[in-house]
Amino acid sequence: MSVFILSQAIIKQDDIIDLKKMPEFRKATKNMILSYLAASKVLSYLSDRGQYSIGIVVGSGHGELQATNSFCKDYTLYAKSRPIFFQNSLHNSTLGYLANKLQLSGSATSMSNSYFSGEDALDFAIDEIKLDLVDLYLVIGVDCLCDELSTSQQGLYPLNVNLSEGASALLLSSDSFVKNHPTAPLGTLKAVEYSYHEDMDSVKSVNFENFYDSNAIEQIILSDKKSTLNLPKPNGQTSSIIFGDIPYSISG
Repeated sequence: MSVFILSQAIIKQDDIIDLKKMPEFRKATKNMILSYLAASKVLSYLSDRGQYSIGIVVGSGHGELQATNSFCKDYTLYAKSRPIFFQNSLHNSTLGYLANKLQLSGSATSMSNSYFSGEDALDFAIDEIKLDLVDLYLVIGVDCLCDELSTSQQGLYPLNVNLSEGASALLLSSDSFVKNHPTAPLGTLKAVEYSYHEDMDSVKSVNFENFYDSNAIEQIILSDKKSTLNLPKPNGQTSSIIFGDIPYSISG
């Protein structure tokens, strides 16, 4: 069974300035708002999404770091903290927010594995689709900088890494969905492969601009989606996204 990319979106901090002022997002974190906008954009591909079972997986290296910092800071200063900070600090809170707000009926999962958070989310979604557990899968990679901890966050990475933040999303499907929809898919995903050998010499000359742990999804979107996309990591490890041919017509 093949897995196809139907739609994609990349969202950056500047894209959510107006949303943050809206009352419905008053208690939402940056992770939540960035992810929601990315998810909404890719789901707009579907004019009738209510009839499909849509799963969601969120990959994030740092999770809700800013909400966790706010909770710990308030508790340290005042020996108590607002419940919303604790609720939003949970690693699954972004996922729960999205599944509820988007009213998704499929499985919902969070992934966190440092530099491979985006790849793990994608790998999981590919397996779910191949097992025919859902009609469609929403894959999101999101990471944000915590304003008060940004210097410390940057210090966790080598000097050739310029940390950034953002959310990116893919909507994936199997051939059975594509057969009934005339629009050609954007790409075909075959597999995700990992090399855990730390070859630091191979990344000495690499400048990791606008990097965040789960940005593999963003790199896929920016690629030509042909053959193999190799993604070096700051620690010398590597992931590879294996693409297949894009079918403009699929026969049974």
